[in-house]
Order: sequence, then C-alpha cells, then structure tokens
Amino acid sequence: MNKINYNKVFRIAVGSTLSYFICDFLGLEYSASAAVITLLSIQDTRRETVRDVIKRILSYFYAMLSACILFTFIGFNEAAFLIFMALLVTVSYLLDWTSTLSSSTVVTTHFLLAENFSHSFVFNEIMLIIIGTAAALLLNIFFINNTKKAARDCEYIELDISDMLKKTAGYINKDSAYDSDWFNFLYEKIDNCCHKVINYGYNMDIESSRYYMEYFEMRKEQCQAVDRMCRMLNKYVNLELPMANEICDFIYRISNNIHSKGTYKNDLIFAKDITVRFETLPMPENKEQLNAYTCVSEILQELYYFLELNYKFVEQLTECQLEYYWK
Repeated sequence: MNKINYNKVFRIAVGSTLSYFICDFLGLEYSASAAVITLLSIQDTRRETVRDVIKRILSYFYAMLSACILFTFIGFNEAAFLIFMALLVTVSYLLDWTSTLSSSTVVTTHFLLAENFSHSFVFNEIMLIIIGTAAALLLNIFFINNTKKAARDCEYIELDISDMLKKTAGYINKDSAYDSDWFNFLYEKIDNCCHKVINYGYNMDIESSRYYMEYFEMRKEQCQAVDRMCRMLNKYVNLELPMANEICDFIYRISNNIHSKGTYKNDLIFAKDITVRFETLPMPENKEQLNAYTCVSEILQELYYFLELNYKFVEQLTECQLEYYWK
C-alpha cells in the first residue's frame, strides 16, 4: 500500500475548496471548474506546481483562441469540437502540455455548451483559470520541503561511516573485535533514509529525491564494502598482516576525509599507490604468510572499491548538482 502524502491531501482539499468559494462568491458561472483546475494544478512539490501552472495557463489561452476561431467560423457543433480536440492534443504533445489537457478541455467546453463567446463570458472563463491556478500557487506556502533534513541525515551517516572506518583500523591493530550489530544498525539507518525519500518522508522535489536516493545507495554500498573487509579481518584475526601500519594510517585518512568532499580524487590516487607498493613485497613463503597476503589484498581491493564508489557518484553529477549538493 502506498503511503499517503498528507501534505498534498491538505493542499488539494483546501485549495480546491478555496477556489470554488471565491468563484462562487464572485458569481462566476461554472465555478466548480475552478476547484478542478486547482486539484489538477497542485503537484508533489513547489517547483512542479509552478511549472504545471505556467503550462496550464499557456495551454488554456491557446485552447481558448483556437476554440474561438473554430466555433466562430464552423459553428458550435461536433465537427468544430473534433478539429479543436485534434489540434489541442497535437500541440500539447509537441509542447509537453499533456498534463494540462483535462483542464483546457473542460473549461473550453463551456463555450461549446453556452454557444457564447461574448466578452463577459470570456472574462468569466479567464477568471476561472486565474483563480484556480492562483489557489494552487497560494497553497504552496504549506509545502514543507525537508531537503535540509535530508542533508543533515547525510552528515549523520557520514559520521557513522567515519566511526566505522576507525573501528576497522582498530580491527587491524587488534584493539577491538568485529561487531556485526554495528553494521546492521547502519544498514537499517540508511534504509530508513531511503524510505523517507520514496514515501515523501522528506517531501522534496523530484531532482532532490533522485540525488539523495542515489547518495544513500552509494553510502550503503560503501558500508557493505567495509563490512566485507571486517569479516575478512575477523577470519584472519591472529595473523600479522604486512603493511598493517600503513593500511591503518590510510584508513584513518579516509575516515577523516569522509566530510571533505574535494579529496575523493586524491584518496583514490593514494589507494592505487599503496596497492602498487604492496604488490612489490616479496611473495609469501608459507601458508600463514599466504593467508596474510590474501587478507591484505582483499582489504586493499575493498578500500579501492569504497573510494571508487564515491568517485563515480561525484563524477556523474551535473555542475548545478555539484554546486547545490556537493559543496
């Protein structure tokens, strides 16, 4: 069952009632149509609502002009209405006005039913569209955009990942032991953030929702990489790992840079460098050394994958997204 967007329910109910009341109070004909226009105009976010209102007004004035020409020269009959609808639908597809077809059609049929294109009746129809869309715009003040809340949750998750990396360095130094509950807690926390994006918990526009959904998924994959690394360390807990101190220092470096969004390229270069130095070490001479060598190799691969996830995520962002989200 889909989660109800109560903010949108409120805006539609109040906005539609308000536009109907105003039109009825002003004595406009077909005042209920204004309520329908408001209902159709209110979208999930402010930005979408404004875009829809602009399209709806442009579409309506085109529909009214074409209806005036056709009904005047052909008559108020089915043939004129057929040509009118064919033109309206064609232009709507060409100009991406398809979402406005219903309101433009409903209001324009008033001319057909009334067989009237007098100045007063045209004014009546224009007022319907103006009041209907104005009510939708007015109700946007009740739209609660929680983009800042999502950004704050991102910071909390970054703090948790930073702590998790420091714990991982502790596993290498044998200062602490692997704790699967910590990872399960973090997975649940990230999943909860994803659910907020999907189910209007953050109540953001589509672009922000897409960005934060991809961001949280990226962080979850990073957590999985560190989890695999820790399981590997737990498997070979008694081994003396080659380059252990260098790897610990590198992990601490990553943990401290998790909030520094401009270091992802340098960290990736450093990961390549440390991997090259590891590969120059003498080959293992016994099974214990082979296991230790294998463990370090897996750790370095997971660290590189961890950083590569960050790199790929940032590189696919647009300039606007980098400026707005990734400062």
